[in-house]
Amino acid sequence: MLKLAKEIVNGRRLLRGDNTDCLLTADLQELCNGADYIRKEL
Repeated sequence: MLKLAKEIVNGRRLLRGDNTDCLLTADLQELCNGADYIRKEL
């Protein structure tokens, strides 16, 4: 999740066609850490 969060901070945008299944099965703590990273950087 941190890798994805860093990509988002660097300008990547999730698109409708992107496979986001990993977000449904991700560890909740990792998902929260990624979201926190994005909030702090943006």
